[in-house]
Amino acid sequence: MIQYFNAKIFLLVKFFVCARLLGPESIGILGIGLLIVSILESITETGVVPAMIQREKNLLNAEFRAVMTLQILRGGAMFSLIVIGVSISNYFYSITQEVVDVVLLSAFIPLFRGFYCLGYIDVIRDGNFRKISLLDSIYAVIDFSLTIALIYFYPSPISFIASLIFVELFRGAISWILFRRPFRPLFNFKMIDDIRRYGRWIWATSVFSAVLNQFDKIFVGNLLGAKSFGLYQTGSRISQMAISDVAVAYCQYLFPSFVAKLKNSNSLIRDFRIVLLKIAILCGILVLLTWILIEHAVRIILGGEWSALVEIVKIQVVGMWFGALISVCVAYLKAVGAPRIITMATIVQLIATIFLVFLLIEKYGMLGVAFSVDTALALSFLVMYIFIERKMA
Repeated sequence: MIQYFNAKIFLLVKFFVCARLLGPESIGILGIGLLIVSILESITETGVVPAMIQREKNLLNAEFRAVMTLQILRGGAMFSLIVIGVSISNYFYSITQEVVDVVLLSAFIPLFRGFYCLGYIDVIRDGNFRKISLLDSIYAVIDFSLTIALIYFYPSPISFIASLIFVELFRGAISWILFRRPFRPLFNFKMIDDIRRYGRWIWATSVFSAVLNQFDKIFVGNLLGAKSFGLYQTGSRISQMAISDVAVAYCQYLFPSFVAKLKNSNSLIRDFRIVLLKIAILCGILVLLTWILIEHAVRIILGGEWSALVEIVKIQVVGMWFGALISVCVAYLKAVGAPRIITMATIVQLIATIFLVFLLIEKYGMLGVAFSVDTALALSFLVMYIFIERKMA
């Protein structure tokens, strides 16, 4: 938990410094490149990492070679798709050179990630989390220091992407030093059919989550331009870090706690209600504090260029409050074996988001999109909560 919040603090400070030095439009351009990478990573998700972790036996050398080959091919495919996609888009549409440069540079991030040695999975399976956490902390410090230095001397989205590329290269090199296993490319993927079958479920979930989580950002970036996208994405990041990250960090430990109490239904129900109430009160207080402080915080930390951010954040933190409550409900529903309710609620959320965004974006712009997401999250929470209460009754 401490390491989680340490990483979040580094990200928070880095994000605010970059936003201050770059401004809304440059942050929007940067966000476009990272959004494309995020969507492609979700669409091409193989699910091999969780499959390897939950597998009973360690991978044989031949299986490891096949999995590594698959991962490298995935990185190469993502790189190619981004480069070809940008070239085609630039031919048909008028795209600024800065956007083209940022997106093309972003393509190197998944390419280099593909070469990260999966031998670290053996360390995780052995329960040596301290070693992984220490490395993650080192990477976070390097990423933070390099990003701030580059952007200070060369304030451009390209500096941010260049820092990410260097860190991925560094991580990849260190991974082959610390977790090295014999490797030569092997294209016999039939020997890892069990891993790929398990990975298909991870892929389906990943694609669905990408559509749900990135839909509003795609519309804002495509219809309202880079500056609006920068403001909207920054507002989402601030709202997430201020409100829902607290609940998400807590709920990582909530699921096994609920599972342990399945035999005592009364205790489980009581714990669920207590936790939900605590999260609602805690995150509600954080929402109120955000409403009170956000205007002064934006002016002092980010500057007058970001003044339009205030109203967006005031709306988005309400959605993050519902998101925090949803995370408690999800932990409970997984524990009692009712994942279909999570799926049903997620579908309701997606449909509501699409309908409301189409309805409100033209007239209300970013604020309309933020309100649409809030309403959809509220509906998703209600679906889960009503089911839980009925099951309890």
